[in-house]
Amino acid sequence: MPVDDDDDIDVQLWEIFGAESESHLIVVREYIAQMEAARPFFEPPSDAMQRAMHTIKGSAYMAEITPIAHLMTPMELFVKDLRAYQVNIDEDILQLMKDSASYTEDALEQLSRLMYPTIEKLDLFLARVAELRERSVGHLIKHEDENTGPKVDPAFLELLMNEGMNLLLDCLLYTSPSPRDLSTSR
Repeated sequence: MPVDDDDDIDVQLWEIFGAESESHLIVVREYIAQMEAARPFFEPPSDAMQRAMHTIKGSAYMAEITPIAHLMTPMELFVKDLRAYQVNIDEDILQLMKDSASYTEDALEQLSRLMYPTIEKLDLFLARVAELRERSVGHLIKHEDENTGPKVDPAFLELLMNEGMNLLLDCLLYTSPSPRDLSTSR
């Protein structure tokens, strides 16, 4: 939909977002090209591709370009899971990656014409991401959830470790003999 002059848009922000996103899409396209060349010997997504998708997602949220953010959020999570579990992509996932890049490029084209982007097949795309994620890594995620104990908040664990170490050092300081006591006991 075209944006009226009265609407409060930040053209410069959109331009920066577009340029940054295009540079990250190059990384995504490079990975896609590598996998097309390696067909049928696919690999898990690369770290660079995951970081590119993560950055596009975060930048889209910051620039309030929610259609791109909503497209990239589950896609980046799926790619992250594929990497974490070292699951090779397949033809369906490769096509999904191509579609995510294509839909993002279409949305960026709309932004370049000062139109707030719409992604017409977004709901269908999101359903495909959910289906392929469940098929590819769902069983691994469920298995891990079933076999792990209670989750510990990393920040709480760090605090506990730091405070526990301080308490231990304090105990050692107060219970250890002083050097003077050691010299008189000889």
